Amino acid sequence: MKNFDSTSLLRWKVACLFLLLSSALCSIGECADWVAVKPLGQGVYLKQFHYDNLYDSPQNFWVIDADLNVPGVALKFPYLAGGARATVSDFAMKTPGALAVINAQFFDAKGSIQFLKVDGKVINETQSTGVHDQQAIAVDNRGAINVLLKPQSGWPSLTSHPTIMASGMGLVANGKRISFDPADSTYSKRHPRTCVAMMANNHLLLVVIDGRTKNAAGQTGAEMQSTLLGLGTVTNAFNFDGGGSTTLWASGAVINQPSGGAQRPVANAVALFAKPYTASIQSIAMGAVPIERKKRVRVEVKVVDGAGVPVEGATVMGGFKGAIATPNLSARTNSDGVATVTSTSAISQGTVDFTIQSITGPNLKWDSVANKSARLRLRKELYRRQ
Repeated sequence: MKNFDSTSLLRWKVACLFLLLSSALCSIGECADWVAVKPLGQGVYLKQFHYDNLYDSPQNFWVIDADLNVPGVALKFPYLAGGARATVSDFAMKTPGALAVINAQFFDAKGSIQFLKVDGKVINETQSTGVHDQQAIAVDNRGAINVLLKPQSGWPSLTSHPTIMASGMGLVANGKRISFDPADSTYSKRHPRTCVAMMANNHLLLVVIDGRTKNAAGQTGAEMQSTLLGLGTVTNAFNFDGGGSTTLWASGAVINQPSGGAQRPVANAVALFAKPYTASIQSIAMGAVPIERKKRVRVEVKVVDGAGVPVEGATVMGGFKGAIATPNLSARTNSDGVATVTSTSAISQGTVDFTIQSITGPNLKWDSVANKSARLRLRKELYRRQ
């Protein structure tokens, strides 16, 4: 299981950047102690919020923010029938190209207990009147994604939507909070949560809230509503299965902390797709540094996406030439988006050139036009003959 290294997060600097990306941190009552933002695809960001004290408790939650105005953002609902189950990681591995996957509907020994239709085929109906299915995430005939309220005629009547996954309880309907039965401990007590929200700006949020750990208490239904409403103008939002089922897979690994200590096998999942995002060089810093009595040339390359968000985990390949004896070198970007490349010893006084040859990484394409080279003039005291 992979988790973000909190000591290397961008913290307040990224929080300010996050505000520029139109998410309101402080509107949920307190500013986050730190926030991390990572591009996953064109129009899709993975965001982690941590609060040492929110709702009088430690809170840690994750948001997949998908801009549905961007072409190429799509959903699939991988599922198993007949009571079969798989972990979220298993669903991710069996859904090629998925950028993020979360657990979805409630289930029992026979399988999912809520309405599910995939590509025009009804997989199962809601099992009984006591099962919540007031809202659904749906895809229409044009591929448009939305969160819908249940029509009076029922989910099967929505023939314009070949793919529908219903669940509940509902959290927000038409921009207003939905009231809960205070006697229902499912919503009056804190638990790990998985939920979905549709925003007025046509963004879809997939939200995973950790719980039952010393670093994350989980949230009640009312707290979950406040969290979602604090992220922006929510039109509709609803709850998926939570507790030990709550799981988020992204960037090739489970990144939240399932409360049972391991992933719980589930009946189905929501998988998100997007086109590759553009990565480019924001800056190149080049200088000579002393290493073991020798002077070496160190290059720091900062990689960002189109919105200026640092790109973590990309591989930067570059080459030196000039007063230096070094073949092509590569390095991976850290959480600040910086890759550090260090040469062998400089061999003479003169000019050193460094040229970016490529940037590669999951679901990104390299903008090879801008800021791809740097030059350093070595003074005599900055080199050592071999």
